[in-house]
Amino acid sequence: MLAAAVSAKPRLGELDALRGIAASGVVVYHYTKFVHENFHVPRPSLLDAPAISWLFPFQVGSYGVALFFVISGFVIFMTLERTEHAADFLVSRLSRLYPAFWCGVLVTTVFRLTLGGEPLRPLELLANLTMFADWFGYPFTDGVYWTLVVEMQFYALMFLLWRLGALSHIEQACLGWFALLIVDQIAPKLGANQHFADVVATVLILKHIPLFAAGMMFYRIFTRGFARLRGLVIALALAATWLSGNVPKAIVVTLSFGVMALLCVGRLAPLGGSRVLRWLGDRSYTLYLVHMTVGLILMEKLAPFTQSGIVLCLVATAFSLGLAHAMHRLVEKPSLSAIRAWYDGKRRLRRAAA
Repeated sequence: MLAAAVSAKPRLGELDALRGIAASGVVVYHYTKFVHENFHVPRPSLLDAPAISWLFPFQVGSYGVALFFVISGFVIFMTLERTEHAADFLVSRLSRLYPAFWCGVLVTTVFRLTLGGEPLRPLELLANLTMFADWFGYPFTDGVYWTLVVEMQFYALMFLLWRLGALSHIEQACLGWFALLIVDQIAPKLGANQHFADVVATVLILKHIPLFAAGMMFYRIFTRGFARLRGLVIALALAATWLSGNVPKAIVVTLSFGVMALLCVGRLAPLGGSRVLRWLGDRSYTLYLVHMTVGLILMEKLAPFTQSGIVLCLVATAFSLGLAHAMHRLVEKPSLSAIRAWYDGKRRLRRAAA
């Protein structure tokens, strides 16, 4: 059965807690940024130094996506390693992502139409329902959806490696990805076709592969122990992040790697035992889907009635959490269970017929 094929071991509560932390960071960033830009909140004098000015307004939260990508590398490799048939993985991922995503697109569209005053664009809505709106030349209904496209590309690349039987050589595959990343960086200097190089970099998600690769290595360390090649991949991922020149992101990624290392040695049990963080983690996907568009439109509409940015942030956060909880209970969980139960039934029928 699908459940047995992809969930042979208990769910890691620590990962749920980390998802909750990452989602909370992204939410705090978007909401405090709105307050800073619209209420002209002065910087505390402590943050006047350019080297640390990125801390305000909680800008570190914008890199919560990096932690999501590291966790995704961990989880997807774990899922594929436990997968018996191709359809198991496809149904597992599509049932996990699309029903809640479709609900999120419809909710954000309704908010944009009713409170945002934007006209309905049917083709834009249809393009967004595919999850690949930008591939069709349309904007996302919520700006954070670009990360889901990257996730889906990673799933496709990993599925290909699984079909080729290359998971046992994932360390070497990651080194190959890093080699392509280096080639992509020096290609313009060698007179290569920039458009072709950009297409290759986009298809192979070279910009983000260090994070996914590190996540996979942490899973290998978690299940099989440390090895020099795995340590090398993590070191290269860290080096690539620092060499990108984005110091705030590099700091957050370094901390994320440290947290994943603690998970590997069993030091994050207190996080996994936190009911609040696990509650947030269970709803991190639906919260991520709706918080930005819904929350910012709500803050914009309420801004004339209060001079307190804190009140706006709290109201938007409470509303987004409530909406995320409703989507989780009414859409995400029921659809996930129904689709996987249907698929398990189909598999049992095929086995009986065979």
